[in-house]
Amino acid sequence: MKLLAYLINEQMVGVDIDSWDHADLGGNPAFKKSETVDAGYGEVTGIENIYKLNANADFDYKAGRALIKEKVIAIAGADFADWDSLSQAEKEIASELFIVPKVKRDTVHSLDEQIANGINFHKKSTECRQDRMFIAMSEIYNRVDDNSCCCEICDDMSEPMSGTGDLKHLFTEAGREGTEEGDSEGMFDYIEGRVGTVFEGVGFKDKDFTVIGMANMEELSDKLIDIMKHGKY
Repeated sequence: MKLLAYLINEQMVGVDIDSWDHADLGGNPAFKKSETVDAGYGEVTGIENIYKLNANADFDYKAGRALIKEKVIAIAGADFADWDSLSQAEKEIASELFIVPKVKRDTVHSLDEQIANGINFHKKSTECRQDRMFIAMSEIYNRVDDNSCCCEICDDMSEPMSGTGDLKHLFTEAGREGTEEGDSEGMFDYIEGRVGTVFEGVGFKDKDFTVIGMANMEELSDKLIDIMKHGKY
C-alpha cells in the first residue's frame, strides 16, 4: 500500500506545497492510499512526511506504522545495522513506533520517554485492532446468511486459547495474530484454517456457509485477512 499526495503543477501537496485551495484539487482528495501511483498523484516516500500525512489518507494506525517500518528497513536494513543512515528525526519516529529494538531506542529516547511512548503505542494499537475487529464482524454478520452460523463463528472466537483468553481478546488486547506472524496460534490461524495448527480443516475458511455477495467462505476469509492484518477497508 502506498501513500499518495495530489500533484499541483507537478508538486505534491503537503510535501512540496504547504498550503493550497480546495479548488486546486479539482474535486480530488489531497491524500489517499493506493496499491499503485494513480495519475495526478505522487508517492510520498520520506519517513517524516509519511509520519505527518498518513492519517490524512485514511491509513489506520497499524497500517501507517507498517508503511513507515517498510521505509525504515529499506534504509537501515532488516537488522537495522545501518541505523546511522537514518536522520535523527527518522530515528525518533522509528523508536516512538517501536519499530526498532530497545538498544536502538536507547540512543534517541530516555527510559521515561520510552515508557510514555509505550503507553501511547499500546493504546493506539489496541484501538486500531478493535476497529478492525468491529469491521470484520460486521462483514461476517451481514454476509453469512444464517444467524445460527454467525453464532457458531462467535462461539469459535470465544473459545479459550491456552488458558490465556479467547481469540478475539488475544487479538485485540495482546496483538496475537497467528503462527505465520511469529506468534502462538491465534486469530489469523483460525480465519485461514492454517495447516499445522489446531484450526487445520476446521477454521473459518473451512465452514460450508452461504456467503452473500461472494463466491464462498474462502473469499470472505481473504477479505477478513485484508481487514484485520493489512488494514484494507
